Amino acid sequence: GDEARTRLSAAAPDLILLDVHLPYVSGAELLQQIRADGRTAHTPVIVLTADIYMAKTMDLEGRANHVLVKSFGVSQLRSLLAREYPGGAPIDPAPADVPPPDQA
Repeated sequence: GDEARTRLSAAAPDLILLDVHLPYVSGAELLQQIRADGRTAHTPVIVLTADIYMAKTMDLEGRANHVLVKSFGVSQLRSLLAREYPGGAPIDPAPADVPPPDQA
C-alpha cells in the first residue's frame, strides 16, 4: 500500500491494476487518492478483489473502470485491456524499476 502510494507520486501510469486488500492502506482509499490526483484522475483502473460484496458496498464499480473478481484468468485481463486500448495497450508490461513477481 505505502509502496503503491510512493510509486504513484513519482509516476503517471497508463493503467493501474489495484488490489482491494493492500497492507497499510485499503485499495478503496488508494483509488480515492488516484481519482483525486490530476495526473491519475483519468487513468484507467482495474480493481482486483476476491470479495464482490465489498466491491459493491464500497462503490468500487462506480469509481473503477473495471472490477475483476478473483480468481480470474489471463484471458479476462487481456480482454479488458483490448477494450480499454483498442489500438493496443501503450504500456510496457515489465518496466525496469519493477522487480519480477518472484522477487517482489
